[in-house]
Amino acid sequence: MKSILTILVTVYFFPIGIKAQEIDWSKTTNWKMYDVPRVHYNSPVDSLSQFDSVRLSLATLQQFLGNVTKIPKENRPYWEGVYICTAQTETGQRIKVYVSTFGGFFMNGNTMDCYEIPDDRKEDWQKYFKDEWMSIKRASR
Repeated sequence: MKSILTILVTVYFFPIGIKAQEIDWSKTTNWKMYDVPRVHYNSPVDSLSQFDSVRLSLATLQQFLGNVTKIPKENRPYWEGVYICTAQTETGQRIKVYVSTFGGFFMNGNTMDCYEIPDDRKEDWQKYFKDEWMSIKRASR
């Protein structure tokens, strides 16, 4: 009885919330962009290797990712297009990242949290991803 009471008190006063650890985006590595048909956007990370891809420059991405801001869930951005990417977190987990084609933001595919690039870097961010997208298209011809 005492152990049940201890568990109940612990759960009541110290609620356990399973929360994904925040990612330090500046420490992510092994970024890749994939040419994924829309019908496969929700494919698991492991199945993306079947699609044409390009490895993204870590040096370039670190310039953008050093100062991202998490976007509150109530202020979710409007999506007009998406690039499907993957990245490896500091813990070694490979995650899917959805990068907006028209905004300076991206989304963690595991948590659905959105992040914004600083305003003064958004144009360069968009150009970089567009250029990389075009390199996939040229290579697949």
